[in-house]
Amino acid sequence: MARIVGAVCRLCRREGMKLYLKGSKCESPKCPVSRRDYPPGIHNTMRKRPTEYGLRLRETQKAKRAYGLSAKAFRWLLKKESARKGNTGVRLLIALESRIDNVLYRAGFASSRSQARQWIVHEHV
Repeated sequence: MARIVGAVCRLCRREGMKLYLKGSKCESPKCPVSRRDYPPGIHNTMRKRPTEYGLRLRETQKAKRAYGLSAKAFRWLLKKESARKGNTGVRLLIALESRIDNVLYRAGFASSRSQARQWIVHEHV
C-alpha cells in the first residue's frame, strides 16, 4: 500500500477541504484548512477558473489522497472496476470503501486511514 510521506495538511489545503488525513487535528481549530483558506505555494493568489479537465483531475486527486492510494494502484482499481457491469464511479467508491483500512477507520477503531493501515501492517488486527 502507498504511504503519504510529507506534509499531509498541505494536501488538504490544495484540495480546499478537510480530507481528515491527520485524524483528530483536522477537527481542532489548529487545522491549517480552517486557518488558511487558500492553497499552498507562493502563487496562491493567481487563481484561474478551472477547466472541465481540471475539475475532474481535482476529484481524482482528492479520492487518491483521501484513501491513500498511489496513482498506479488507483489506475489498477479503476481498470478493474470499469471492466465490470454497472456504473464505474459507484463501483469504484464501493471498492474504495470496502478496503480493510477504510473499514477500520469508518468503524472508529483508528483516528485516520494511515493509522488503520499501520495497524494492519503491524498485525494488530
